[in-house]
Amino acid sequence: LERLAADGVVFDSAWSTSSWTVPTHASLFTGLLPHRHGADTDLRTELPQTAVTLAELLRDAGYATGGFSNNHFVSDEFGLAQCFTPFRPLFRERQRPYPTAAPTHDEVLRWARSQHEAGRPFFAFVNDMEPHAPYTPPEDVEARFLREAVDAGDHAWARAFEFPLNLPAIVGIAPPRPARLALLGDLYDAEIATLDAEIGRLLDGLRSAGLLDETLVVVTSDHGELLGENGRVAHSLSLAAPLLRVPLVLRHPRHFTGGRRVPDVVRLQDLFPTVLEVCGVPVPGGIDAETLTGAVAGRTATARLGRPRSILAACRRELPGVDVSHHDVVLRSATDGRHQLIVRGTGETAHAALYDLVADPRGETDLAAREPAVVARLRALLPD
Repeated sequence: LERLAADGVVFDSAWSTSSWTVPTHASLFTGLLPHRHGADTDLRTELPQTAVTLAELLRDAGYATGGFSNNHFVSDEFGLAQCFTPFRPLFRERQRPYPTAAPTHDEVLRWARSQHEAGRPFFAFVNDMEPHAPYTPPEDVEARFLREAVDAGDHAWARAFEFPLNLPAIVGIAPPRPARLALLGDLYDAEIATLDAEIGRLLDGLRSAGLLDETLVVVTSDHGELLGENGRVAHSLSLAAPLLRVPLVLRHPRHFTGGRRVPDVVRLQDLFPTVLEVCGVPVPGGIDAETLTGAVAGRTATARLGRPRSILAACRRELPGVDVSHHDVVLRSATDGRHQLIVRGTGETAHAALYDLVADPRGETDLAAREPAVVARLRALLPD
């Protein structure tokens, strides 16, 4: 990724539209915010077939469209396979509990080369699952990151840390000990390194095929992960900044001057018009996005997390007797890059918290009572 960044543009303040896979991918594919595309937990959990997607517009413009998913949430079940031909639900073929990037990237590269040989422009979308719980990197990569004198029981616990084992930690009734949090961080780093190497191998394959400099490469994520911030883990039940700020690197020699870092706020949905513009495809009106090919200063970002019905149902099943009703709320976020506002609930019972992302990036000090003008300005950005 560092080599890719040296040739491309890094957006240091890229924000997602939610903290889990379905609504964020729906925004990426449509250029719309969650309250408009509707793929959110308290409305529906799938993107409607009537949505106009990036793959649809590129297909209609003559592009081959290939979708390669290691993630069961990125599938036809959730409306996210629309207009990909082929769509490869690799999670149904290679469970471990999810497929690794290496064989998936091999398949992507074969497909891209075949389209190039046939003289067809192509759009390949790839969803990888490293880093994602459970953190199970290859042992040789893990050895580079694992701290010494790791307790064997803690190590086994960390490598098995996934749903539903992590439910008590997610809802806050059993936060992991500091040693276990540190171990989760080590494994997470090892998963990043594993994926980093596979991204490099895919780019090297495109380069050797003579395709790299003719291809717009985008590397991003649908959400982040909490690894102990405020004692929280995973990515459910929160819109904290570490969950919404995502990596974003773009490379195309003719459209993006390499070696730049952009500090201004941009949004995941901004990739929708950006890809279309670079590919010479008209951008539809009425979207909640702006292209990344020009000036980006002055943008703000909002996010939404609907009522987490599936998580709450799992809690009732796995944690009988534990009261998790306080999590049964809609969360909304707005940021201008300096401050982030998070609103829990709606109407008169809503509660707003404000954080200074520069002085307090972990979001530990609520400034809402001290900064009412900032709260009002950011709250005005939130959709109803």
